[in-house]
Amino acid sequence: MTKLFTLIHKNVSFTVVGHHPIAGHYNDLMHFYVNALRRVSVLFMDHADKFEIHPVAIHGGCESDEFDIVNVWVTRWYEDQMVEIRTYIDAPKIMDALHKNEIWWNGTTTRENWRYMPGPAGMPDLKELEGYMGYPDGRKYED
Repeated sequence: MTKLFTLIHKNVSFTVVGHHPIAGHYNDLMHFYVNALRRVSVLFMDHADKFEIHPVAIHGGCESDEFDIVNVWVTRWYEDQMVEIRTYIDAPKIMDALHKNEIWWNGTTTRENWRYMPGPAGMPDLKELEGYMGYPDGRKYED
């Protein structure tokens, strides 16, 4: 997944469409990672052997439940990086997984995600994520 962080600009405008826990607008990669991507991925850490990411779908399991979702990203690119992303996901599957594994879960497309809400797993090591971020040619961000 570290390659993904070089394909998404750090100041990406990221919108997760819907009315579910990770829905809303994110003004940068860090907030999307903490509030959405990591929240969902930690649900599968105990079942990593059953979790796979494919270019067209996500397949895996959590507590032996079938978890087969479709996640579509509509993107705008600038200088080999995604600068705007609008994603459409299989909301009922995400809602079910988070409902079974988190205490709180609610959201909507119109919510601005400007605060970190990492879920029960707590905050990740943001310095580690910053180490992955940069341009596709290997250069790091200057600021």
